[in-house]
Amino acid sequence: METLILTPPPGTADIDKEGEEGRKAREVCFINIQRELRIRGVFLRHEFPKIYEQLCDFVESNKRFTPTTIYPIDKRTGKQFMCMIMAASEPRTLDWVASPNLLDDIM
Repeated sequence: METLILTPPPGTADIDKEGEEGRKAREVCFINIQRELRIRGVFLRHEFPKIYEQLCDFVESNKRFTPTTIYPIDKRTGKQFMCMIMAASEPRTLDWVASPNLLDDIM
């Protein structure tokens, strides 16, 4: 099963800030999450409304939520995939997970 891990994109280190600057960084994160899912034919607002609402609250009021896992179907392939949404994590801290030689690196 394919795994998609969605974290804030590079350049959104201001997520924790208050005011307009922090809100804009969180908005960029939210847009990135929606774009990555839409590429696969997944629409959060319709298919996962609770997660969509949590992300809206995160953008507007910096209300944090636990990293969430969903199992949508990629409309391009018809296959289910696992998607971890980690909107409040540090940008790109999980790049090591995507390493094709991760197991070799660990051992």
